[in-house]
Amino acid sequence: MNLHLSQYKQFIKNKKVLIWGLGLQGGGISSAIFFAQNGARVKVTDLKTEIQLKKSLDKLSDYNIEYRLGHHDQIDFEWADVVVVNQDIFNRSSKSSYLDYLLSKKPNKFETEMGLFFKLCQAPIIGITGSRGKTTTTIAMGGLLKSTGNKVFVGGNIPQSMNLASIEYVNTCDWVVLELSNYQLHGIDYVQKSPHISVITSISADHLVSYDSLDDYVSDKKIIYRYQNHKDYLIIKQDGKYSDIFSNESHAKTLYFDSLTLPESWQLQIPGQHNRENLSAVYQVGKLLNINERMIKQSLTNFAGVAYRLENVATINRIVFVNDTTATTPTAAEIALKSFQNREIIWIGGGNTKNLPLDKLVETINTQVKKIILLEGLGSDQLLPLLKRKCADFEGRFLGVFDDFTKAVECAYKQASDKDVILLSPGFTSFGMFTNEFDRGEQFNQIVEKLKGTARAEEKN
Repeated sequence: MNLHLSQYKQFIKNKKVLIWGLGLQGGGISSAIFFAQNGARVKVTDLKTEIQLKKSLDKLSDYNIEYRLGHHDQIDFEWADVVVVNQDIFNRSSKSSYLDYLLSKKPNKFETEMGLFFKLCQAPIIGITGSRGKTTTTIAMGGLLKSTGNKVFVGGNIPQSMNLASIEYVNTCDWVVLELSNYQLHGIDYVQKSPHISVITSISADHLVSYDSLDDYVSDKKIIYRYQNHKDYLIIKQDGKYSDIFSNESHAKTLYFDSLTLPESWQLQIPGQHNRENLSAVYQVGKLLNINERMIKQSLTNFAGVAYRLENVATINRIVFVNDTTATTPTAAEIALKSFQNREIIWIGGGNTKNLPLDKLVETINTQVKKIILLEGLGSDQLLPLLKRKCADFEGRFLGVFDDFTKAVECAYKQASDKDVILLSPGFTSFGMFTNEFDRGEQFNQIVEKLKGTARAEEKN
C-alpha cells in the first residue's frame, strides 16, 4: 500500500534529511527541493566540489540547505533522520562503508529517490528499462498518451527530471511514464514495488565495471517485474536473449514485440531497426490501453526522436552530422553504425572503457565505416590494436587519436564527401575528456554549429 503524501509531509517536517549525492542530472536536486519545500532540515553531501556542481547548486540557491562538498563525513550520516541515496551511489560506491552503515545498522533511515517516488505515487506507472532504447521508448510513450488527451508525467532517469519535486502534480495525472535505470531499480527493490506496466527494451552487457557479472546486472533489471501480479503487464522483446526467463518468472500478463510488430507501411522518422523495435513496444502499450490505431500511427510516425540518440543535428554542404553520444557501449555503437546502410560514415568513437567485448564492434567498423577517428581514452587504447589487425586498409581509413574534440570534428568534416554521415557514436564512456556523455554531446553540437556558421559566411562571400 502506498504512503499518503499529506501524512508523509507531516512525518518529514523538521526532520534532518541528508541527500547523499547531488549529481548533475537532477535526481539529487529533485530530492533536495522536495524535502526543503516540506519543512525538513536538508543537508547535501557529495564528493564533487562546489565548482563541479555549480549548475546543480544554482538550482538550489533559493532554499535553505547545508552542504558538505568534496568529501563525506560519518557525522552527517549519524546526524540524519533520513538519508536519501542517489542512484549513482550504487554504481560507484557499492562497497561504501557509509552504505554498509545504513543498510546494516540504520535501515530505517534509508531511502532512494525513486523508491520514495513509488511509495508516494498514486497514479498508474508505466516503467521502461533496458540496456538501450529506454529513453526513446519513454519519450515516445509519453507522447502517445498525451496525444490522446491523457494528463501524463514523464520522468525517471530522463536527465533533469524533477520526480519527487513534482509528486503533487504526479498524483493528479492519468499516467506516469518512467525511464528506469538498473541503479534506480536497485533502489526500488528495497521498497518491493514494480510498475503496473513494465517494458524491457533490450538486454546487453553494460555497467559490468559495477557488477560482479552480467547475471547480477540482469538481476537488477528483473526488479521491473519482480513485484508485479496477475493484474499487471510485462512487455518484452519476442526473441530477446532473456525473454523466456523473464516470461517464466513474471506473475504478470506477458506481451511481446519485435521490429515486425508495427505495420510495415508505417514510415518512421527515426532511423534503424532498433528504433522500429522501440516504437513497437510503444505500439503494444497503445493497443493494450485500447488507443485507436489511427492515433497510434499518427503519434509514432510523427515522432522525431530524442536528443543525443541518433540525433540529426545539422546538414552542412550535404554532409550530415549525427549525435549519438549516449552510445556508451560497443553494442550501442554497432547498432548506430548499422542504421545508415546507404550512406558512407565517418565515425567519431572511442573514449574510456567499460571493459566490454570489442570484437563485434570491430567487425562492424570494418564493414560500415569509411574513416575512423578516435577520442583519447583507455577504451581507444584497447580498440586501436584490434582495428589495426582486423580492419582492411586501416592506414588509409584511420585519421588519428584526438585529445582535442574540436580538431576531431573538424578533421571529420574536412575528410567528408557529398552525402557522407559524420557520426558521433563513441561506444565508450566519456569520462576523461568530458564531464559525462551529455557534456560530450553538447560540445559536439556547439562545434557543429560553429562549422555551420563558417559555411554560411563562406556562401555569402
